[in-house]
Amino acid sequence: MAYLKSKRIHGHIYWYIVESRRVGSRVKTVNLAYLGRAEEMLRERRQADRPPERLKSFTHGAVAVLLSLADRLGLVELIDRYARPPRPGRSTRRLLSVGQTLVLAAIGRALHPTSKRGWSAWARQTTWSQLWRFDPERITSAFFWDQMDQVPVEALGPLQAELGRRVRDRFGVSADSLFYDVTNFYTFIDSRNTHCDLPQRGKNKQKRNDLRQFQVGMLVSRDGWVPLLAKLYRGNHNDVTTFPQALEAIGQQCQELGLDPRQVTLVADKGNVSKKNWHLLDASRIGHVVSLVPSQYQDWAYRPLEAFDTCEVPEIGPVRVLRGRADVAGRQRTVIVLDSPTLRDGQLRGLQQQIQPVMWGLSRLHNTLAAAKRRRRRAGIESQIQRILAQRPAVRKLIRWELTEREDRPGFWTLDWWVGAEAFVLLRDRQYGRRILATNRDGWPTEAVIQAYWGQGEAELVFRQMKD
Repeated sequence: MAYLKSKRIHGHIYWYIVESRRVGSRVKTVNLAYLGRAEEMLRERRQADRPPERLKSFTHGAVAVLLSLADRLGLVELIDRYARPPRPGRSTRRLLSVGQTLVLAAIGRALHPTSKRGWSAWARQTTWSQLWRFDPERITSAFFWDQMDQVPVEALGPLQAELGRRVRDRFGVSADSLFYDVTNFYTFIDSRNTHCDLPQRGKNKQKRNDLRQFQVGMLVSRDGWVPLLAKLYRGNHNDVTTFPQALEAIGQQCQELGLDPRQVTLVADKGNVSKKNWHLLDASRIGHVVSLVPSQYQDWAYRPLEAFDTCEVPEIGPVRVLRGRADVAGRQRTVIVLDSPTLRDGQLRGLQQQIQPVMWGLSRLHNTLAAAKRRRRRAGIESQIQRILAQRPAVRKLIRWELTEREDRPGFWTLDWWVGAEAFVLLRDRQYGRRILATNRDGWPTEAVIQAYWGQGEAELVFRQMKD
């Protein structure tokens, strides 16, 4: 059993917790803990009775860095310059200016994407309230909407142009290569809401065709991936329909930035171009690198691998390429065909996924015919086979099948099927893995054109991050 024991050392009494233990035939006192003098024990006791101190941490570094960047660009002042007074009936008392509110929203989107309703919960964990002296609880979703309502749509163009000039002047961003891409964002706006025209139902890239959506087109510089232009479109418009408007806005933005269109190279995806849009692109005098649909240029895209050369592209590595001239939208242009093993592997995996349902369907039909107890007509079985193959049009060219009437039982059938070896080799080696580019930069080396196009994937990555 443990007990207290005191010791006098040089006139002072010290306390210990000790225990008596038997060691062999003797009992020894063993020290378990040193407690100190009575005064020290009393002081520690009083400190233990006090409530513990509470510490709270705040996120500061990232907020401070982005706020410093906004200050260097004068972003708050720029937005406030274009903001209009509140509409009649709206309160004129503000916690923050319109520019400050939108900077809050932008930094919040960059650091912790959330809804406007959830913004204050995140802001309470940061040093925002200490930096700008406001109560995050009062920054509600309604407050955001009221502030955003004070920025007129017609001001977005001049605002973006001025911001682009400031970015270019302060940070030296090069705008010689620009990437344009379009994506859509679905919303939960009610179908009966007629106050907004942009959200409409259309083909959604995230498979949410049941919701209203809007389209966003964005122009990004290759140097630093800085957004230089953003355009909004109705959700039921496709990329080809909106590209003429985007091209006009890109030309205006180049003028605002003091850029010669002939010195700018625009990289765009195949979904943006049609014959009419090609003519508009030529008339704009903007240099361009545009991807094409390989199946529309089979003479070039589906050539054998033996015809390709190997090109060493900086930051990418060796790439198998084929270069030449072809008629694109009524004009001879430089075309470059790329063979990508990575793309081919992905397409083959997709093909395997598409083949499986067809195989299951044919297997079920095979078993049904083998166990049939009644005669069937050939035409009905062939029609059933075509329906199975129609579920996956890409597989139809590969599957070979044979329907044979049994000699011992007329009206009863045997179904056999297989993948055509020649068709599969043609698909694997001639069609899969191919990309084709068209450009008016006839004097550029092949590696420069490929390097310009490769940045389009980085621009698409920006959209994927925005949707995450």
